[in-house]
Amino acid sequence: WVADRKPSVRIAAGLVLLALYQAIFSFTSYGGWLLGTVDYTERTMPLIWKIIPFGPELVDCNINGGPIGHWSWLLMLLCGTIGYDILETANPRKILIGTLAFGLAFAAAGWALHLPWPGVKAEWVFSKYYMTAPYALWASAICFFTLAAFYVICDIWKIEIPTLTVLGMNPLFIYILQWCFIEAAGRFIPESTQNWPAILGGFALFYGALYGIAHYMYKKNIFVKL
Repeated sequence: WVADRKPSVRIAAGLVLLALYQAIFSFTSYGGWLLGTVDYTERTMPLIWKIIPFGPELVDCNINGGPIGHWSWLLMLLCGTIGYDILETANPRKILIGTLAFGLAFAAAGWALHLPWPGVKAEWVFSKYYMTAPYALWASAICFFTLAAFYVICDIWKIEIPTLTVLGMNPLFIYILQWCFIEAAGRFIPESTQNWPAILGGFALFYGALYGIAHYMYKKNIFVKL
């Protein structure tokens, strides 16, 4: 609805939806449900039950902000369109200033909202699991900083990172595939392990296998669109 609007409209839309999500998280039992302190039932969450009419089946897995978490994720999506517009200027000065300015602004806002404001609000949760405003703003900042870094490395310094070029041709497919690998690996190497040879060896095997699959698809011109 807003991806083709002016940058100010896109940013405003992302911030408004983020604010609405944070308000529901903070001032209704939705936040308590995500945090695990409130059960999702018609009695404990009547407002949310009406907003999300599909019942417990839809909210069986309360991660990444739950069923309305995309209101928060939207900010990062729209920031991607802003990043594209900045790159389209093809002006190194504007690109670096633009990406760094947005990154610093969002980072400062995210950190400020995370801190407690005496007499106004308590400390807000900072977590991808709950997708609260501090995390969404900080993550958007990291996206702009990352874009600036890759612009310097790849466009200014002309350095190509081969493995990332190949993996980037089918990013969503590889993302889903790596989850399958992680699920399988967790049965052999628990997350709590402190065995560094096993950790490093497992990572090499993990990355090598994913890269091998991505490289095969790259050479065969196989592109999976999701």
